[in-house]
Amino acid sequence: YTLTDNLAILQLLYKVREVGYAVDDEENELGVKCFGVALQPDNKPARYALSVSTFKHRLTDAHTNEIITAIKETKLRIEAALPH
Repeated sequence: YTLTDNLAILQLLYKVREVGYAVDDEENELGVKCFGVALQPDNKPARYALSVSTFKHRLTDAHTNEIITAIKETKLRIEAALPH
């Protein structure tokens, strides 16, 4: 499921910036879905990231929303603790 089309990749990057997180939907490992965020204290270039992976067959819409909320909240807490 890896994206190989440059336009599709650029469109995905714009979406990631818009929603604030990225999704790996079986692109790296079949049956696994991953959600990730870049850690950017003071809006500097990202040097760190945080991700959560889970088995896709166990994932419901409710679980997806919980994971996304949790990684976004954790991102803010970690960024606040990083040196500025």
